[in-house]
Amino acid sequence: MAELLGAVSLATDLGTGQPQFHGVRTSVLAAALAGRLGLDAVGVAAVQQVALLRFLGCTADAWETARMTGGDDLAFLAGMAPVAMGGKPEMGRALVRTVGAGRAPLRRAALVAGALADPAGARRSLSAHCEVAAMLAERLGVSATVREALAHGYERWDGAGFPDGLAGEAVPLGVRIAVVARDAALWWRVGPAQWGEVLRARRGRAYDPAVVDACLAVGPEVLGSLEESDPWEAMLSADPVGAVIAGPGVDAALAAVADFADLKSPWTRGHSPRVAELATAAARHLGMAPDAVTSLRRAGLVHD
Repeated sequence: MAELLGAVSLATDLGTGQPQFHGVRTSVLAAALAGRLGLDAVGVAAVQQVALLRFLGCTADAWETARMTGGDDLAFLAGMAPVAMGGKPEMGRALVRTVGAGRAPLRRAALVAGALADPAGARRSLSAHCEVAAMLAERLGVSATVREALAHGYERWDGAGFPDGLAGEAVPLGVRIAVVARDAALWWRVGPAQWGEVLRARRGRAYDPAVVDACLAVGPEVLGSLEESDPWEAMLSADPVGAVIAGPGVDAALAAVADFADLKSPWTRGHSPRVAELATAAARHLGMAPDAVTSLRRAGLVHD
């Protein structure tokens, strides 16, 4: 399961404009924070899975984001990532900087004006991400605890998040930990000096104070060690349960991954399952063995 969800996180890195292994590193830190906070093995594994899958719904409205920003949805998402859990003025400044970047001045001005004229856009977009993530995660075979956390992936400690404005301990613990771990991993790349400042500034606002304190205590060691080690192996080692996905669950999970990929554009929705059906039909027509038919079907689901 960890290997499958780690592979999905590599895809969400691509879908959100982040460097390779960003989600994997986030999951390692999230697992360390969960352990620091006293969670048992099952709890730690659930938190790690939330961190790996938090952006599973990121392709749900990619085409709308591309249209709003003048074509480059990835640059916009990457530019907004550091301030997504910041204050409204901080987010507003980042939006003005990133929307329409590189376009002609008049075109860029029109794009920025359009984005600012839709104050409900962030809520609508991020709520859709949460809904899609929870639905796809169910098909991946994760626990109800993980699905519930993903359904509230952008909630904040102060109640100003999405989709439901949950506050304090009403926010699922997996989200509270994953949000801090993700931003900590992101700001560590920006610079360790700013890293602590951001965590302290958002403590008690966007972030659970207890999670911030845990991150300040163990974060530098964990993130520093990831610079010297293989993040993929670190992710596998951080999984305390080692859950296995097999049999029919593999096909269901790959179908969910295929739908995630196809959501990138309205023109590709349903494309991968159709490829899989064609491959399956062709293999059966040729009289291939059942194992070969299954392999071709799975290849069709993940060909992109």
